[in-house]
Order: sequence, then C-alpha cells, then structure tokens
Amino acid sequence: MALLQQAIDDGATTLDTHEVSPVLRAYGIHTLPTWIAADSAEAVHIAEQIGYPVALKLRSPDIPHKSEVQGGHALFAYRRRGAAGCRCDDRSRQTGPGPRRAFHGLLVQSMANRAGAQELRVVVEHDPVFGPLIMLGEGGVEWRAEDQAAVALPPLNMNLARYLVIQAIKNKKIRGRSALRPLDIAGLSQLLVQVSNLIVDCPEIQRLDIHPLLASGNEFTALDVTLGLAPFSGDSESRLAIRPYPHQLEEWVVDEKWRSLSVPADPPGR
Repeated sequence: MALLQQAIDDGATTLDTHEVSPVLRAYGIHTLPTWIAADSAEAVHIAEQIGYPVALKLRSPDIPHKSEVQGGHALFAYRRRGAAGCRCDDRSRQTGPGPRRAFHGLLVQSMANRAGAQELRVVVEHDPVFGPLIMLGEGGVEWRAEDQAAVALPPLNMNLARYLVIQAIKNKKIRGRSALRPLDIAGLSQLLVQVSNLIVDCPEIQRLDIHPLLASGNEFTALDVTLGLAPFSGDSESRLAIRPYPHQLEEWVVDEKWRSLSVPADPPGR
C-alpha cells in the first residue's frame, strides 16, 4: 500500500491511530475520527468544532495504548473547561525517576459510547517460524498473549475466523458478562477476516495492535491502534505459514457452446 511505503520512505517505524486510520478504513475496519492538536488551546478549538464530549490522549510513541486511563494518559472532557484544563506537556506528568517520554501533542477523538460494550484486543505479531499470528482476547494493561489470547494463522476465511472466536470464548479468553450486549460472533469474524486480508496484502506490517476494539452489538470500533512497519522485499506470501488461495491459477475455458471456470482444488470449508 502506497501510504505504508511512503511512511517507510520517510523513516517511520510506527504509526498511531490517526496515521493508520485511512489504511484500516480501506479494509472496512471502523475507527473514530481523530484529530491532532499541538496543545490544549488547539484541542479546545477542535472539540468545539466536533462537539463534546471528547477524549484527549497524549500522542507519544512511548505510550502504545493511549486509551488506558492510567497515569493521565487519557482525559475525557465533557465541556470546554475540561479540555482547556488538560496539561498536555508530558513533562509535567512525569515526576518519578526514569527516562523522559517523547511528546508529540494530543489526539482528539469524539467520545465512544461504551455503555454495554465490551473491550477486546486484536494483535498481529510475527513469529520467526510461523510468520504472522493473529491473536484475539480481551483488553487489559497486563496482557500476556500466551495466557490471554486465542491464536490463528492467516489467511482467515469466515469459517476459520469464526473458529478463532469460538475458541477464544470456549477457553475464556473472551468472557461473557451479563451487563454487556451479546457478542456478535459473525460480525467479529468478519472483522478478523478484514484484519487477515490487510496482513496478507501488506507485508510491510510487522505488528498490529488494536486495543481496545470496542464491541457494541453489531458494531466494532478500533479506538486505539498501533502499527509497526519495516521494509520488505521479495515474495510477500513466503512469510506466511499457510499460502492464500491461488487465484492466479483460475482459468476460463471457452468452447463454441459453453464456457467454464477451471479452479484449483478448493479446501473444505472455504
């Protein structure tokens, strides 16, 4: 994808929610509209244009999950006073020991409706043996994929994606809660297929972390996204443990009376 290649050419190794939203939207993955503000004054101006309430998040490569309300990383402003009072100089928030965090302004988002919604997490990481792995679980600060996620190999079709969701529920990587709306398994499966298509099509993506993914009925919204990039050359499918369906081997056979499509042997369940 041209946007990702341009980012690599510019020296970027990580893209945040604002930067990666066009890529996700191209694959049918919904994100909240996001704006960048240099300071609290600009954040107020943006908030008044889009309407309150808004979420204000520190924009820093050192804070991968900006929706985690911890240590002042996220601020929910319900009116002008709350947005104007945001102390967006990250140095003012860091009073303890340790390295200083880089600070690149604020992300301003319309407030997501979390009532009855469930927070999930979708992560793609590269394994040195199996290549890209798609992991599904619930959100959380202390997240260990080996304990808290179900795993699948791309490419995914609807059957394989549904199996991943069912395994996550069955093994309690995703827990049902009476206060939440029922999880739309078909809708989540479709989103996982879209993530799989993105990973298969874009070998430059080294890591993708959607956290949280807000599931509310049949709506799925990526609130925070971090995407890791690296240059790639060669056969893009060589990094996959399972090769995608070989569409290039399909062939139309035309005779005087009929035409037929010759296809490779299709695996069961596709």
